[in-house]
Amino acid sequence: GPAVCSCAGIRRQAIEDSITLLANKAASRGRHAGALSSVLTPAQCLEALQTNLGCGVQCGSCVPELRSMIRIALPESQGVAQECRGDV
Repeated sequence: GPAVCSCAGIRRQAIEDSITLLANKAASRGRHAGALSSVLTPAQCLEALQTNLGCGVQCGSCVPELRSMIRIALPESQGVAQECRGDV
């Protein structure tokens, strides 16, 4: 796939895979802790991508695309948490 972050050479698939992994880890922590507060926020996800992959930290031109990718990927995991909160 194409590079989303040209400065670090990070491709779309690597970012998508990382977002999925981060969301799954957060959901798993929430289940094990018995709390739903471990849902990954978009800001936390962006920070983790910047730290783990190095994208969005040099020129910053890819940050809007990263935010868009996060918005598309996260509602699925957050929707589960919102449904569960409604049941409590």
